Amino acid sequence: GVGFGMILLQTLTRFHITFTLIAAQVIGSVATILARATAPDKVGPGDVFPDFSAGYSEGLGKVWFWIALLFQGVVCVGFFTFFRKEQLSKP
Repeated sequence: GVGFGMILLQTLTRFHITFTLIAAQVIGSVATILARATAPDKVGPGDVFPDFSAGYSEGLGKVWFWIALLFQGVVCVGFFTFFRKEQLSKP
């Protein structure tokens, strides 16, 4: 009985990982489709990406660019702080 149980356990684990990855892809795709359909700037990136065609000060003067850049930095620092701490505390 131990061999058959191990086969089921390994299959169950692989199935759960596969289901989780596929579900995450589907949820991400649906969220992207909905965001694109309801966005006020559907055809362009808006103010999140600087446009340097009018000059450097005009491109870097977009507030939403700096807010998005700040949030990206917060995510990186958060991963470094919490995930790295968890990995170092393992025996």
